[in-house]
Amino acid sequence: MEFIQAGRMMMDISHYLTNIFFIMLIILLYHCCIYKKIRKFRRIYHYLVLGVLFSLATILCMSFPFAYYEGYIYDLRPVALTLSFLYGGMPAGIMTVMAMIIYRFFLGVTDGLWLTIFLGVSLIPIFYYILPLYHRSVFRRRIMIAILISSFFSFGITLIAILVKFLRGPFFTDDFISFFLYYCFFQTIVNCFIILLIEHLRENDRIKLEVQQAEKLRLVSELAASVAHEMRNPMTVVRGFLQLFKMDKVILESHSKYLDIAIAELDRAEAIITDYLSFAKQQTSQAERIELGHVIEQVIEIMTPLSHYHNVSIDKRIEHNCYVYADVSKMMQCIINILKNSIEAMPNGGELVVQLYAEEQQVLIVIEDNGVGMTQEQLARLGKPFNTTKKDGTGLGMVVVYSIIESLQGKIAVKSEEGNGTQISITLPKRS
Repeated sequence: MEFIQAGRMMMDISHYLTNIFFIMLIILLYHCCIYKKIRKFRRIYHYLVLGVLFSLATILCMSFPFAYYEGYIYDLRPVALTLSFLYGGMPAGIMTVMAMIIYRFFLGVTDGLWLTIFLGVSLIPIFYYILPLYHRSVFRRRIMIAILISSFFSFGITLIAILVKFLRGPFFTDDFISFFLYYCFFQTIVNCFIILLIEHLRENDRIKLEVQQAEKLRLVSELAASVAHEMRNPMTVVRGFLQLFKMDKVILESHSKYLDIAIAELDRAEAIITDYLSFAKQQTSQAERIELGHVIEQVIEIMTPLSHYHNVSIDKRIEHNCYVYADVSKMMQCIINILKNSIEAMPNGGELVVQLYAEEQQVLIVIEDNGVGMTQEQLARLGKPFNTTKKDGTGLGMVVVYSIIESLQGKIAVKSEEGNGTQISITLPKRS
């Protein structure tokens, strides 16, 4: 067993690598084996599974500490704890904190136990405020947040150790400086490395899904263009003859009603075919610099009658001077499709919140309803062709939305729980 020694400090390299192995094993186990099996379940199950896994990683790290100094044991539990909050949310983080405190109690009631309790509990309110910022941030800012949190934990442990030593006698020695630098540096590096690994795995999954989605969109586009166009012409002819029959005075009144029904159904079929053609048609984009706040207010005005009909109130929180580069008509179509889905998801009325704000080099649109929500299975199929939860839906509305946003180099994130509503967040590049 190899040791790095600096006075009374011993650093076990083999246990240090073992700690890293435990954390990476848990991450790869979840990503490769567990995630695919539980991704259709509700989000809370993901949090619980991650809480159990990171609790296990924390306990394993504490079982193989890599450094000892002045009666304190040091390991990579802060890394596992940080990851549990960042990627498992508050439920997983709190589970991991509880597991860490309970296991530390069984290891012995020493100063280290009170230190563990203090730092573990203090992280809960910190992450409560940091998590929303972290999930909205771009990749570089996420790394910076991870470094700050890791440094807080490292410096917190060390500063408390300084305070304890100060109360007991001289503390500022070369031994302590060496230990301080080793511990803070190594923990921060490992934290950043593992977050880079997780983000890389998530990015690969995202790219894989985008490639699959693009291929499906291409096939559907070709099918829609070839079939819908050929169907429209004979349907127009049939509708014309039905109208001629209806004008004939010889037709009985009961037969006239049947003709009205037939014409109405043809019109409905015509509307569906129009949806398919609008999806499949490669229109020339007339992109320009637009003020998104004005566009969204126009859309809300258009959708107000529908919202009143469904007894839905629209709460708009629009920040102006949010400029993007887009085709106005396509952008309006995109927002209309989302608002229409949200309103129709609240059959008994409710509140629809529409937010627009700028953040660094991005513009964010957040649309949130308190409607029926979606199951994890429905959420996984969202944006795929022919997927609809409506009786008379074509399954192309959200496909069009995803296609438009992706053409603008934007991103869509959807959060939903059955019975608790849906939140759709759209991120677009900001144009000055």
